[in-house]
Amino acid sequence: MTDLFPTALLAGLLVGVLASVLLLSVAHRLIALLQGKSPTPRDRRLDGAQASLICVTSAASAYCWGLTWQGAGAILCCALLLTLARIDAQTGLLPDLLTLPLLWAGMLFHLAGGWIPLASSVGAAALGYGVLWLIFTLYRWRTGRDGMGFGDFKLSAALGAWLGLQSLAAALLVASLAGCLVGYVGQRTGRWAPGGPIPFGPFLVLGGILILFFDHATLP
Repeated sequence: MTDLFPTALLAGLLVGVLASVLLLSVAHRLIALLQGKSPTPRDRRLDGAQASLICVTSAASAYCWGLTWQGAGAILCCALLLTLARIDAQTGLLPDLLTLPLLWAGMLFHLAGGWIPLASSVGAAALGYGVLWLIFTLYRWRTGRDGMGFGDFKLSAALGAWLGLQSLAAALLVASLAGCLVGYVGQRTGRWAPGGPIPFGPFLVLGGILILFFDHATLP
């Protein structure tokens, strides 16, 4: 089995390259649709970051799970999450065109024999949506403002579908801590105005990918 890992690593890297090319095109089209403008030099820098991270996570997935169904699922999950993070960072929106397929893919993945029972996947998806919806509702009731978008609820549900109940809680904790830290630093440095909107999707993606590898990866 160990002899297969160099091959799996190379295969994962090649799949990551192909996935990054495809998903860069998807990201460009969705961003243009959401913003109604052509790419800028900043977009090209984000292209490089998105492609690099997809390649790294694809290679890491192949290394951890090998040439297996679980490895393919991890590659798909990370690639879509990173694409959503890039779109949210640039537009402040998480399109249903990607969040909903990611949600259903997670459930189907575990139905076909992923790393958690299907019941945990479904329950965590419902919990992921419900927790953020409750926070959104309470915040809106207290302040009269929207604290996050509905796309964040769907992305959290998708993370639950892939990670399961226990891992989802850890991912949300990581996302919340990272979001608070970056928001505080951003406001202190003048990058963001106090009370201004900060996309939460990239932090959900960060938490989701870290916990995916930490909780479910099988190291050689």
